[in-house]
Amino acid sequence: MNRRAEILHQLAEFQTPPGPLLAELRTFGFYEWTEPPLLVLNADHFRNVLNRYLSGAIAAKQLQDWAECLERRDDVGFDPSVAEVLDEIQFRLANPEINGGISTAVVTGMLEELG
Repeated sequence: MNRRAEILHQLAEFQTPPGPLLAELRTFGFYEWTEPPLLVLNADHFRNVLNRYLSGAIAAKQLQDWAECLERRDDVGFDPSVAEVLDEIQFRLANPEINGGISTAVVTGMLEELG
């Protein structure tokens, strides 16, 4: 696995603060990715981070930052079986100011949408 893919996987798993990883990711430059995605986000990625929010391990702003750093990247895709749901949840998390905010009730609803 190349370093760019490693960084994306570490971001998806959100085991460490994303700041240093994003800084390193920027060193690759921003250009349109024409290869297959280096990371395919699935429902488990989302369940993990949403549950971490509900447990108090991460704050709403951290959840928003997580969604923003992975949103609309050409080198990141979604599991096709749940792509529409994941795309919608990611958009709502990355843009809480226009989507009703991030709260326990909202995140619990997202987990229900994931099944």
